[in-house]
Amino acid sequence: MLFVLLNIKTGLLFYYNPATGYIRGDFKNITYGMSFVYAFSMVVIVIFNRKNIAPRVVFVFVLYPLVSFSITAIQYFTTYFVMTGISSFAPLMLIYLTVQADLIEYDISTNLLTERFLVHVLEKDYRGFFAVISVDNYNNIQESLGVDNTNALIFNFSKKLAELFPKQAFHLSTNRFAVMSNSIEKIKDAVPFLHEVIDRIKLENESYCAVNLHIVALYLPENANSYHSAMDVVNRMLVRISDKDCDYFEVCTDTYVSQIEREKSVLKVLKRELRIDSDMFQIYLQPIYSVKTGKLLYAEVLSRLLDTEIGDITPYEFVHVAEKYGLIENLGMVAFEKVCQFLSEYSDSVQAVSINFSVHQIKSPTIVDDVLAMIKRYNLIPSNIIIEMTESIFIDDFAVIRERMIELAKNGFLFYLDDFGTGYSNFANIVELPFSTIK
Repeated sequence: MLFVLLNIKTGLLFYYNPATGYIRGDFKNITYGMSFVYAFSMVVIVIFNRKNIAPRVVFVFVLYPLVSFSITAIQYFTTYFVMTGISSFAPLMLIYLTVQADLIEYDISTNLLTERFLVHVLEKDYRGFFAVISVDNYNNIQESLGVDNTNALIFNFSKKLAELFPKQAFHLSTNRFAVMSNSIEKIKDAVPFLHEVIDRIKLENESYCAVNLHIVALYLPENANSYHSAMDVVNRMLVRISDKDCDYFEVCTDTYVSQIEREKSVLKVLKRELRIDSDMFQIYLQPIYSVKTGKLLYAEVLSRLLDTEIGDITPYEFVHVAEKYGLIENLGMVAFEKVCQFLSEYSDSVQAVSINFSVHQIKSPTIVDDVLAMIKRYNLIPSNIIIEMTESIFIDDFAVIRERMIELAKNGFLFYLDDFGTGYSNFANIVELPFSTIK
């Protein structure tokens, strides 16, 4: 800056002659020296701080001298081009754009890395522990602290995460974060420091709401081989511990991963085989025999899923998966149609067949029309069907279930209450429903 100011009077760097135009001064080479010092200093500083800078930003900064010197060389040997400014501006523009691109990977509200960047990291053969931290009771926290103080809590929480896990902490959603580490102990040891931040904000605002941290961790690539598979495991684990009214830290095991894979396989089979012409999804009929008359009067339906690519699947397992993934109504109706198909072919063998209906089925707004349409299609009458239900019907939506059952009973269907005494029902509820038999 000193030489530039002095140049106005001295012309040491350059001056202008009306006859010949631009002329370089005696100190013209100082511009090259300053460019060299500037570039060299930049590289030294960046290399010294490389642990705190994204690798691609480090690369561009180190590349700066090469680009700058190339342009300066053109300037030196072709004096009729004035390129000194370009030699600095062009590399700096490249650096600026790279830094801006790197900043895109940061969440503005928390200053943590984004989920998009996390996807990029985990897809690059990452080996180590990956943990997701969920701040539980978020709605209650917001009601207790207010929006502004809750935002301050999340910001300070994020700041502490960034301090504990530099360049390895990520913001996934409002109250969910992720960290990466080579040590599971380091993740566990971070919990007290995170609670210090939470307790300080609560103390400042005289709040006594419970703030629990639910943390699940897994090891990549053993427990998952991609971001999406890792998050699938994480979400399942968080759902499993969602009822924990305290801090909870769980590490994924190979057994749990195997259970998830098994569940996915069962789901795949169910989606494919829940149809009337399936040979794998079958109904077995358990006979109900009259000792007095010596005749087969009724039969009870037992659903089976047999000879699949993963072997026979127990009813307990596939019913659980069907309920979890919203296939229980479809399962029930396919089984019901198979029953109707059997009765239409062997109407003389039994008087009626009993079949279990799930709570989800009976709550369906179209259940009455669907059942009546099905028996009409197979030329049956309602008395051919006995609907069995367990005590789980008393858990919720009792009024809706009662309405559906009464409507079906008015159309001639019989109802059995199955496994009575194993749940939480009482006689006050039972007498309001049209059960003909209690088992």
